Amino acid sequence: MDLRMQRLYVLLLVLGAVVLAEQRESLEKLKGSLLGLMDKSKITAQTKQQLAADLMSMAEPAHRPAPGAVQTLADELTAALGGKKISDRDGMRLARDLQTVLQSAGISTAELNWALRNAQTVLIPAGVTKADAQRIQRELDTIAGQVRGPQDLPLRAPRKQ
Repeated sequence: MDLRMQRLYVLLLVLGAVVLAEQRESLEKLKGSLLGLMDKSKITAQTKQQLAADLMSMAEPAHRPAPGAVQTLADELTAALGGKKISDRDGMRLARDLQTVLQSAGISTAELNWALRNAQTVLIPAGVTKADAQRIQRELDTIAGQVRGPQDLPLRAPRKQ
C-alpha cells in the first residue's frame, strides 16, 4: 500500500470515529430529553421543542422527515411519558428505536418493524396507555414513510379489479 492509500485509510478511520462519536452524543442527548420528561412539573413548550430538535438531529440530512411530523411525535411522547418512570436502560432503548425510525431509509422492513415493536415494549411497561402508545406508533409510521419513501416500501401484489 502506497503512502497516499495509507493516508486515505487513516483519514477514513478518523472520519468514521468522528461520525460515531457524534451519533453517540446525539443518542445520549435524546435519551436525556426522554428521561427529563419524568418530572412533569418541568415540562414546558420549550421542552417539547428541544425534544423535537433532538429527534430531528437523529435524521439523516438526505432523508429528513417533515418538521411538523417530528414536532407531533415530540408532543405525543411528551404527553404520554410526562410523569412516567423510565429507567436509564429503557430510555436508551427507546432512543435507539427512535433513531432507527429516523434513520430508516434503506434498512429492511423487518428491522424497522422490530424497532417499532421494541418501542412499544418500553412505552407500555412505563405506564403509557395503549391509546397513547398507538398514537405514538402512528406518528412513527408516518415519519418512517417520509424517511423511507416509496422505494423502501414493501412490494404488494396488485389488487384485482
